[in-house]
Amino acid sequence: MLSGICGASWVIANACIADVTPPEDRARAFGLKGAAFGLGFIIGPAIGGILGMFGPRVPFYAAAAASLANFAYGYFLLPETLKPENRRPFHLRRANPFGAFKVFSTYPSVLPMCAVLALFFFFTSVYPAIWPFWAKARFGWSELYIGATLAGFGLVMALFQGGLTGPVTRRFRERL
Repeated sequence: MLSGICGASWVIANACIADVTPPEDRARAFGLKGAAFGLGFIIGPAIGGILGMFGPRVPFYAAAAASLANFAYGYFLLPETLKPENRRPFHLRRANPFGAFKVFSTYPSVLPMCAVLALFFFFTSVYPAIWPFWAKARFGWSELYIGATLAGFGLVMALFQGGLTGPVTRRFRERL
């Protein structure tokens, strides 16, 4: 449950974009969200690298404060984006997270996209989790330098997702 609460912002952002964006603009909107994630990957490690110079726990306290602010914004200020006519009543039977795969299996193209997204999340999580330890052990890099390299990775991510999603979607067409 704690993992779901802490990692829910990505899923909530996807749901909000899907709810409020017309189908023809969704690829672009999701690309911009990816670019925003990349920018966060630039700003976060850079700030973490600077804060790490004040102590190894300081970046974690700052991240906790940012998460609390994010939670407060979502809870108190973010309106419900799903229209009332599209809402279903809650049933505990449907709350099984693996039950979604049964629904997804009725749409042939959804399960492969889920697999790609799972791999994306896995590979983009491994890099920032392991890189700081490896770079420090292998190269003796400081927190500031490690933060700068993670920020560079975020810049590339932001440029690719924000700059290429729209043109690639127009070139290869999106299947709705």
